Amino acid sequence: MKTYWIGRQPEVDIVLEMESISNLHAELVVTDDGEYFLTDCGSTNGTFRRKEGQWQRFRQAFITPDEPLRLGSLETTARKLLAKLGRTQGRHDVATYYHRNPATGNFERK
Repeated sequence: MKTYWIGRQPEVDIVLEMESISNLHAELVVTDDGEYFLTDCGSTNGTFRRKEGQWQRFRQAFITPDEPLRLGSLETTARKLLAKLGRTQGRHDVATYYHRNPATGNFERK
């Protein structure tokens, strides 16, 4: 499995420099069998998927690579997000700054 952190701060894997994106907005996991799992990390402006013609907010879900997504005000897909990896991956270790609370499953700043 590969895990990618998405957000506005430079320590994440996929940096999105937009005001509507939280410092740590979402986590994208690509499983060993090629499935995609996206988790909102308690972002201020939410994570949405387009279903039946409407944006629906979600906390975590399996998604497809080309499924329409909205993070804050950015409309994108998982495939487009992963295309940004070549420019941003490996700047810092985001685990230095965040951890997942085992009781709630939420991401919290250390």
